[in-house]
Amino acid sequence: MSVNGRSTERSSEETERFPKRTADTDPSAIGPSRAEADLTRWLTDNHHLFREMLDGCVVVSPEGRLLEANPAYCRMVGYPREVLCEMVVADVEAIHTPEEIASQITKVLAGTKGRFETQHRTVDGGLIDLEVLTHVVSDSQAQPHAIFCIFRDINEQKRLEMDLENRVRERTRSLREANQDLRQEIAHRRRAEAAIECQRDIALLLAQATSIEPGLRASAERLFQTPGIDAVGIYLLDKNEGVTLVTHAGLTDDFAKKVQYFASNSPNAALVREGEPWSHTLIQSCHGPVENLDLIAQGFRSVASFPLRHIGGVIGCVNVGSRQHDEFPDTLRHFLETIASQIGSAVARLTTEELLRLKDRAIDSSFSAIAITDAEERVSYVNHACLELWGFQHESQVLGRPVGDLWANSPDVIGVSDLIRDTGGWSGEIVARRPNGSTFETQVAISAITDESGNLVATMGSILDITHQKEAERALLRAEKLRVEAEKCIATGRMAARVAHEINNPLAGIANCFQLVKRAIPESHRYHRFVPTIEREIGRIGRIVRQMYELSRPTQSAEQSVCFDEALTDVITVLTPTARQDKIRFESDLEPHLPLLAITGDALRQVIYNLLTNAIEASPPGEPIRLRAWRNDGTVWLTVSDNGFGIREEFRSRIFEPFFSTKDDSKSGGLGLGLPISKSIVESMGGTIDFLDSKTGGTTFRVGFPIKREENSTPQSKTLHKNASPRTRKA
Repeated sequence: MSVNGRSTERSSEETERFPKRTADTDPSAIGPSRAEADLTRWLTDNHHLFREMLDGCVVVSPEGRLLEANPAYCRMVGYPREVLCEMVVADVEAIHTPEEIASQITKVLAGTKGRFETQHRTVDGGLIDLEVLTHVVSDSQAQPHAIFCIFRDINEQKRLEMDLENRVRERTRSLREANQDLRQEIAHRRRAEAAIECQRDIALLLAQATSIEPGLRASAERLFQTPGIDAVGIYLLDKNEGVTLVTHAGLTDDFAKKVQYFASNSPNAALVREGEPWSHTLIQSCHGPVENLDLIAQGFRSVASFPLRHIGGVIGCVNVGSRQHDEFPDTLRHFLETIASQIGSAVARLTTEELLRLKDRAIDSSFSAIAITDAEERVSYVNHACLELWGFQHESQVLGRPVGDLWANSPDVIGVSDLIRDTGGWSGEIVARRPNGSTFETQVAISAITDESGNLVATMGSILDITHQKEAERALLRAEKLRVEAEKCIATGRMAARVAHEINNPLAGIANCFQLVKRAIPESHRYHRFVPTIEREIGRIGRIVRQMYELSRPTQSAEQSVCFDEALTDVITVLTPTARQDKIRFESDLEPHLPLLAITGDALRQVIYNLLTNAIEASPPGEPIRLRAWRNDGTVWLTVSDNGFGIREEFRSRIFEPFFSTKDDSKSGGLGLGLPISKSIVESMGGTIDFLDSKTGGTTFRVGFPIKREENSTPQSKTLHKNASPRTRKA
């Protein structure tokens, strides 16, 4: 019998392993045995369950014969039940040999194998994956006489497992590739981060450096820490176009000495001046320069050089060596080019800064005061001499301030600023002002600082204190003025002597005649009280005439003591009639008990007379003339103030010149000797005289008379000290 092309007849080998039932070998051949009866009974008891199970069920004899199969198993393999019951396990088993099947049955009967997977052939020659669950069926004597097998179709599960395995394998491969890419990306990123960190560190080191050599040394040491770089040397071109090793890292001292300097005519220096990056591999057979052989001996496999540039020019190079790479990777080359660019810019910056510091030191140590202002005319720099000249303690007191704050005549400075913009410079004299308000004269030379487009960006001024020079010039002018005045006084004295001579003769006649008149007026006459005054005034005229003889060199008469109040009263008495004609009154504010003065009475009266006369002639009708006298230290001060039109600006410097007068014909018209004579009298006895003009009109003359030294107090005045002090008198 055959099933699906396969014969169901057993081979001799199978017959030997699974013998047919005979009376000698199978008790069922002569009648139902106890085992068969028990099996039949078990199948009968489980018939319904056996038939209705969704999983395939097969009963197998210990010899491997298929004794029974349920419909589910028949559907799995496609064989009818009748055919299956004529088959052995080997007929449907696909992956195990008959020997392996017999071994498995033995293990199942022994209880060591109850679940396993296998493959069975279907009727159409296909294969189906099955999971087998076995159960040993025993007879009433507990002897195993069959195996109950439950088959579950796991073909779909196997397919799913295979798909899952394939997907897992593919995913694993993808993950492995992604992991490799990720590792490479991480390594690349780490190298990039290390490069960025190195660039940042070197940029920081160079930014913090204040000179070239320390900055390059720190940069070389940091670059030496970069993976793949085992030696660093930084060279700079000198003014002779040779190259000098400024600093290095990773080189032996002996080798560094060999490559310390290359002259301008050497190939190495020429290679640096070319300004092109290069690299090459060092091989054992190299017959190049001695330094290459030394590098090979030290284990270096490659070297490279990168130029240092600034504004298109080559200023040096960075040389590196590697014991790890035969050739420098592109990423490392790009990194080194960036580092070389950083170092080149820093070297140029530090060179400029060192030059600027040198200039700053030169400017700051200059004896001339130097100040720089920005385009907004604010102070941006001052040197030490400038601080000392203005009296500033620290530059923060002046930096940022408008430059006009430094000058006393700011409007003039504004005009200078406009001139600098137009002409590019200016020099001249300006009066400066210190913070304490004091002023001093300066000679200033200012130059404009412009940018490439010619726009004004700053100005620099060199300032020289010329106060002493100007004072010397003014002293010379005063000396010249005094010389002119002395010559004028000499001429004036000569003229005064002639005039005095002409006056003296008539005056002598008047004095003689007055003696006759004096005798003719009895003491009881009501005008007899003017006799002493007339006699005194005639004597004063005589003394004035004598002073005119010596106008150019006045001398003080023998020192006397005079009461200030008495002299003032006498002068007011004489001038009151004249003042009343113009309705002018005298207002006196005198400190009581003024001391005696070290001056003759005639000289004091002459000074007061001249001042009051000028005040009367300058005052408009109805206006008062104010007199004030007080004591201060060793001086008695007298001020005479009027409400006239004041002294014109152009006349003030000449007011004390002899024969200079501002009086017109409508006035009494003097010779211009009153103030010069008064000045000579006051100065000859050690006093002072000056004048002040009020902005609202009028003039005040101020005279300081020295107090007699041996007198600490003065007697009461006969006429003015009778009342309490202080007091005011009107006349």
